[in-house]
Amino acid sequence: MDFTKAGLHLRSMVSDMLAFPDVNRFVAGQISAIDVGYEADQNMPPHRLNGKRLPDVELRLPDGSIERLYNCLHNGAYVLLSLKQGADNDHIPFNGLHTVCASLAEPREEWRDVHTVLVRPDGHAAWAVDAAGPDAAEVIQSGIRRWLPIASRV
Repeated sequence: MDFTKAGLHLRSMVSDMLAFPDVNRFVAGQISAIDVGYEADQNMPPHRLNGKRLPDVELRLPDGSIERLYNCLHNGAYVLLSLKQGADNDHIPFNGLHTVCASLAEPREEWRDVHTVLVRPDGHAAWAVDAAGPDAAEVIQSGIRRWLPIASRV
């Protein structure tokens, strides 16, 4: 068997298939694992972001500067992203957890009404809490203790 011809034929066939957007998207998702989702944390309130890979959104920090979410993940730590505006941030100071208080630079429908998200080091949402949820601070603290049992209050 002529493996060179077979390899060229396979390459040509794959190139032809990748011309189809659905095939291209499927193959890219398989190779990059960007389409991997995780089961939602059953101890947290249900949320549309739970277990999903988060996009690299732009965040507006309190000083007005812009930071990308994925830049916050560079040190390999979990990131507690608080999108709640105002003084109710008593859940923020934990050792061993990178915390970011910000707002989204551009509104995104799937992030509407999000209070806080615990972002895993791989960019997936461990859990998210809606602003309208009951006693968000207590739920968030419980979620942090469950996902990062070594984290302690400052």
